Amino acid sequence: MRHRKIPDLSDFDLKLLRVFAAVANAGGFSAAEVALNKSKSSISVDIASLEVRLGVKLCRRGRAGFSLTAEGEQILSLARELFDGLESFRENASRVAMKITGELVVVMDDNFPLGKRAELAGIVKTFHTEHPEVFLTIRTTSPERVAQMILDGTADMGISASAPDIAGTKTYPLFYEPMVLCCGREHPLYSKSDGEINDEALQRYDCIDIVTRQHSQSREIINQLNVRARAPTMQARLILILAGAYIGFLPRDFASSFVARDLLKIVRERDMCFTNVCSAIVRNEVSQSSSRELLLELVRRSLFEPGFASSVR
Repeated sequence: MRHRKIPDLSDFDLKLLRVFAAVANAGGFSAAEVALNKSKSSISVDIASLEVRLGVKLCRRGRAGFSLTAEGEQILSLARELFDGLESFRENASRVAMKITGELVVVMDDNFPLGKRAELAGIVKTFHTEHPEVFLTIRTTSPERVAQMILDGTADMGISASAPDIAGTKTYPLFYEPMVLCCGREHPLYSKSDGEINDEALQRYDCIDIVTRQHSQSREIINQLNVRARAPTMQARLILILAGAYIGFLPRDFASSFVARDLLKIVRERDMCFTNVCSAIVRNEVSQSSSRELLLELVRRSLFEPGFASSVR
């Protein structure tokens, strides 16, 4: 018996095989019209063309309904194996193309919320698993220094709870962080109720400037107080506040553990508070680092909270 040689598969053949698989999956020409977005006559032409290319009858149509021939069953099985192989190739080729190497420097400010650090650790783990060839460096510094390091190229990406807007950088808002006014156990305000602490009383005590006043709300509140010290990071402000000589603003989740141990007190939380916006920051440039863009996407996907516009600042 002489075997007929099947011609080399072309893109057109793959298209015909996909039409045939869709018809078989749908159970008929009419049922496949919606899935393929093609007319029944056009589908019929494609199946006939495939039968000519392969040299076998693939299906039967008639009063008994639609059915595959024995050869059609075998071709369908082979087609599915082919599609699976193509998908496997596509995924493996993507992994090869996405193999990222080099160094990535990330800087985050000292004020980054404690409650979000576990999520950030998960992001780093995922990034390392997917791109183990990247040499990752993480640094911490003050909020205003984060944006400057991005701008001067010392770091590729920043994550900051209160970085200012600087020309030449892109800022991707992620979530809000409440800031509250605190005093230490040794401070005169510690033993007083909020009802006893009016604006005049607050102005009598020295306050710590947070350096980066992110928006008008924080500026207006701090300008009402008697600023007599400056500390850009929450750890530095904490030392001054615990000393009992100053009042100052701390992230609420950071302050809560000290409040629970009777080391700090939150003062007039209802009106002496504001929110910072935690953001990812990158340099605004034409050339983009693949590793930076991949990590940025992970950060935005994992840390972004509803309520922010998708546009950057």
